[in-house]
Amino acid sequence: MKSNSKFAAKFFLFVLLIFIISCAKHEEKKSEFGLVIHGGAGSVVKGQFTTEQEKEYEMSEEMKKVLMSDKEAWRNFQNFSRGGQNTYIFWVNYAKREETKKKRMHIVLERAKKNMPPGLG
Repeated sequence: MKSNSKFAAKFFLFVLLIFIISCAKHEEKKSEFGLVIHGGAGSVVKGQFTTEQEKEYEMSEEMKKVLMSDKEAWRNFQNFSRGGQNTYIFWVNYAKREETKKKRMHIVLERAKKNMPPGLG
């Protein structure tokens, strides 16, 4: 039993040492989506966009028609934050298959009817 606890203590110290070294090599990078990535540990810290990196995705006419088919859903969608709208638009636009896009549009419609921005529920 003692050898297991010695191993665990050594392993913990090793991990702590790696963490300290990675923090010392800390450098900030930006991903292709504008997220701030702190080097070393390679973790993504809360998505922070700078104004020049903020992207606005264009809603397809088909998605607009689907959302406008329900007045309440359209109103709710327009009241979502720009980031929330972009999340849904990006999610729909980047589906590979047409049937997946349509399925996602209807999911967005149902969620907008319930006034559910991305990330809730």
